[in-house]
Amino acid sequence: TTPSSQALWDAQGRKCKVCACDLFMDHGTSVDYCRASSRVRGLLCARCNRLVGALEANMPKLRKMLAYLLAHKPK
Repeated sequence: TTPSSQALWDAQGRKCKVCACDLFMDHGTSVDYCRASSRVRGLLCARCNRLVGALEANMPKLRKMLAYLLAHKPK
């Protein structure tokens, strides 16, 4: 663990930036970064990291999926 990743881990309260599950530095924690700028966005659990990676690659489809789910949300 580098000092900067340790600081980020502590700053996030040792929680995933997306789902807020507990993170463990030695297992299943991913550093999420913007592919365009290489800027670190935060630490994610493995599940959220996979989802973010897949969804980020197709933002128009993500917007359509969100609209679909919201349109069919139980009232």
